[in-house]
Amino acid sequence: SSIEEAIFYGILEIIERDNFLLTWYLKEEVKQLSWESLPSRLRIINERLKEDNCELKLFNITKEVGIPVIWALYI
Repeated sequence: SSIEEAIFYGILEIIERDNFLLTWYLKEEVKQLSWESLPSRLRIINERLKEDNCELKLFNITKEVGIPVIWALYI
């Protein structure tokens, strides 16, 4: 772990938070990701959650910066 790495991940955290807050406060419509389009390891996790009567929804909230941001909503 280095100062450069900490700065890098801090910037990513700011981008993630900014994307979420813009989406939330502007009440933007977001695209829910299809489970079929995701890697099998994520589908397996979702199936296990369903067994416990839980649900995981994933939404693409990527903005103009172009760094992918996915909002995970656990119900």
